[in-house]
Amino acid sequence: MQPSSNQVQICVLNFDSSLPEQVMVDMLEHNVRLSRVVHQNTSTIARVKHCEIEGQISAPRVKPSEDIAPQLLDSFLATAVQSECSSEQRVWRLCQALFPTEKSGNWQWRRTRRVGEWFCEEVSRLPKGDIPKETVSHVWYLMCAGEATAAIRLANEGGMAMLSLMISTVLSLEHIGRYECSKMVEMWEMNKDINGMSDDLIKIFLVLAGRTHGKFVRNEKAVSLNCLESLDWRQAFGIHLWFVNCGGLLEDAIESFTEDVKAGRASSPECHLIDQLIRLACYPSHQVEAVLDAATMLNPNPLDTHLTWHLWSLLRAIGYNTMSLESEQRLHVAYSSLLTAYEKWHLAIFVLSHICHDQCRSLEIRHVLDRMSLTARPQHYDRVLSICQIPAQWIFAAKLMKAKLEGKHELACQYALAAGEYDVALRLFADEVAPNAIAMGDLEKLRPLAEKMEKEADKIKGWGAIGQIYADYCMLKTMDDEDTEDNEEKLQQLVDSLRTRIRAPVFDKPIQRLCVKTMARELFEIQRLTGEKDFSFPLSRSQIERLIF
Repeated sequence: MQPSSNQVQICVLNFDSSLPEQVMVDMLEHNVRLSRVVHQNTSTIARVKHCEIEGQISAPRVKPSEDIAPQLLDSFLATAVQSECSSEQRVWRLCQALFPTEKSGNWQWRRTRRVGEWFCEEVSRLPKGDIPKETVSHVWYLMCAGEATAAIRLANEGGMAMLSLMISTVLSLEHIGRYECSKMVEMWEMNKDINGMSDDLIKIFLVLAGRTHGKFVRNEKAVSLNCLESLDWRQAFGIHLWFVNCGGLLEDAIESFTEDVKAGRASSPECHLIDQLIRLACYPSHQVEAVLDAATMLNPNPLDTHLTWHLWSLLRAIGYNTMSLESEQRLHVAYSSLLTAYEKWHLAIFVLSHICHDQCRSLEIRHVLDRMSLTARPQHYDRVLSICQIPAQWIFAAKLMKAKLEGKHELACQYALAAGEYDVALRLFADEVAPNAIAMGDLEKLRPLAEKMEKEADKIKGWGAIGQIYADYCMLKTMDDEDTEDNEEKLQQLVDSLRTRIRAPVFDKPIQRLCVKTMARELFEIQRLTGEKDFSFPLSRSQIERLIF
């Protein structure tokens, strides 16, 4: 079947970031400073690595240094503060609260309190509605914002001393205060005293009693009251953290909040990064992929993975290494693509150096090197070598591609030789460099390259059949004229080598055939030389005399 149309559709992926370019660079510089390069030792056991079987070399892997999580987190936060990136400041401050460095004594209780303080600040950023005029409703409004102290003061100033005392007692006595409040609410329900209370007042006492909903009879009708109704999920979680589980642990708050979400009483966080980070801190078995996916969703551009990658680097430094290798590699490649779009080549390769699999890491790094070869300057390669310590041969291989595109065959041949691309070097030498040099008479310029090729002759497959003839002719034509026994012996060897190889049927290009004819004519002249004094061919008089006599 033939295609019905030859139309081609082209799309462009716009790798862009809402974060200033310099901020990304600064954050990655922190990673570079706090990382170490791990070189792979050659295997000595029977299960040899695939890259070693094929005789290939791989790039060293980059890993975070030991115990650098606190420094890395502080550096990320300082950069976010300096660049005035408020959203990222909140993420890093939450990480400081969730993953404390000091874990001794009642560290879990201290963590819960710090997370509660963070949520107070987070809720304060939410859009604010109209402040209620009634004192009770205003108190409930303040409690939903996490402003317990302001709620106590307002209740006291509004003539509700009992309410003020109850809030203060629960917050100070925690479990005991909540138990006493719970008993009091149960007594009111039994005596039906609760019927005369407003909904907001009931909500206040319910959450102080450790409950988020209740059912009671009012005017002979069953009434259900949901304290979390119409609240943002962050406010709902804050209610669990500040009041319902006051004095408890973060795990208690997340469990009770999850129950309310499943029952439909609280708004769902819908895989928000804040929720995912809290779950990871509480349950180490929680999937790291879920956290990083949530981080990606925070950015309006799904291709902007800078926050996701730096969060991964922090979690990895903390000790969360349960992420699948495939997911990690996709993340590294995605962030590297963003950095290459900004032509931050050394940082893109640094990110790719975190890929675990040797073959995949090497392949991705070489792809970036090929891309950077078109625009990179020497200092860019120097930075790549100093930071990532990749094999120098890969740099030459990248330069080889650019030299070939620009038609600089001699330079490309040198790069191919330095890169270990011996087949490419031979083809360039035999098809382009040597024939053109012979045709133009630039043999002195060709000789250094020919000498380099001969030094690597044992590694170049097909050198004797294809390349040796050009090297021999170049050496023959550029020999000095000193009449020594060594020169005479070497000259005879070169002529014999040329005579042997000149009939090889491997020269199919016009310029190659022209060169072979030139060599054949000179050899013929040498053979029939009998003693004439005038010579009309390129070999010098002393060279011919040594050959004949």
